[in-house]
Amino acid sequence: MLFSLINFLSGYIIVEVHGFFIERFINLLIRRGVFLWDIKKKSKNTATMKVGIRGFKKMREAARKTKTTVRIKKKCGLPLVMHRYRRRRAFVAGLFLFLIILAVLTSFIWSVEIRGIVKIDENTLRNELRSCGIDVGVIKYGKSAHSIKEQMLINVPGLSWIWVDIRGTKAFVEVKERTDKPEIVPSDQPCNIIAERDGVVDDFVVKNGQPVVGRGSVVKKGDLLISGAADSRFEGARLFHADATVWATTWYEDVGEFSLTAEERTFTGDSRVYSGLDISGFYLRVWGFGKTEYETFEYVKNKEQLRLWENFYLPAHWVREEFNETLVTYKEMTEDEAAAYYGEALGEKITNELEADVQIISKKIDYTVGENGNIEVRCTLECREEIGVKAAITEQEEVFDGENIQT
Repeated sequence: MLFSLINFLSGYIIVEVHGFFIERFINLLIRRGVFLWDIKKKSKNTATMKVGIRGFKKMREAARKTKTTVRIKKKCGLPLVMHRYRRRRAFVAGLFLFLIILAVLTSFIWSVEIRGIVKIDENTLRNELRSCGIDVGVIKYGKSAHSIKEQMLINVPGLSWIWVDIRGTKAFVEVKERTDKPEIVPSDQPCNIIAERDGVVDDFVVKNGQPVVGRGSVVKKGDLLISGAADSRFEGARLFHADATVWATTWYEDVGEFSLTAEERTFTGDSRVYSGLDISGFYLRVWGFGKTEYETFEYVKNKEQLRLWENFYLPAHWVREEFNETLVTYKEMTEDEAAAYYGEALGEKITNELEADVQIISKKIDYTVGENGNIEVRCTLECREEIGVKAAITEQEEVFDGENIQT
């Protein structure tokens, strides 16, 4: 991209060469320091190539020595355009005015893109960036990425890392949020194993500790599973660090009310496309006119910021809007069909919210029909997962009861 821009600013000519010694003609020019590019051989005795304005002037002698004919196909670049319109002063003045306006506009930030946000509120982050001088309409020069990073890390507690990179008129902000570390009980601190969620204990492996539940026990979230306390006749009362893995059968469910009439949309194949240029909020349509008269349609909008080369963004966007006509039909389903259809959707929704290590054992779908004719569908997933988590024992929680210490 940069090479193309340099060629446009300096000017170049596309020429067509005819002769029996084209290779010799090219080699002779290269030895004389003439830069040629985009050389394409059209036939045995014909080729096209691009050459700079100065290099073109050196072609005459090489063409005479190799008895080669050189014909200009096209003149390209800013100097040649300026020469063509040298007598049109208004055009030249307008072009220079455009370049000045472009230079002024590219001195400001016109877009701020933030990446990496998950939990932090985007408006809060943008307000803090604004206080650091990163905002739409602000001059981009004089920004210190290091000072912005320090100020943002102080003002936004949830950040662990941030970087700001200004490319052309666009500011890219990359952030990483702090990950809350799970509460880890040190190995030398007494703890119990408690239930992380409701379930029926399926199996357990105890490395250290006193089981207080057995296989088949129904437990609630927070119930004691493995105790880290004991009282024996020989060792007396003592507290220790319990360590065990407890698996349980758990259940997840979701419910929703739906209609027995399903809406289906199909594309007719007819579509309308509109394209235009958005320059700092001013929209100019350049392709596609008239109104879209589709009753139902799918709308797709793409907005791409323009740039001169890879990292120099301009304060302008190319906008493409597409309207695809759809045909809406309605399908009446039986109660069983509706329950199966919506039950699968609910099951997929539940599955997407489960942790990766949760094993799904079975799925059950129930439904009831309401007085309004709609159907209420309930999807229940029976799963198997590890539910035991460590919880530190404090002095206030110690209660002695017989031979065991309960908390």
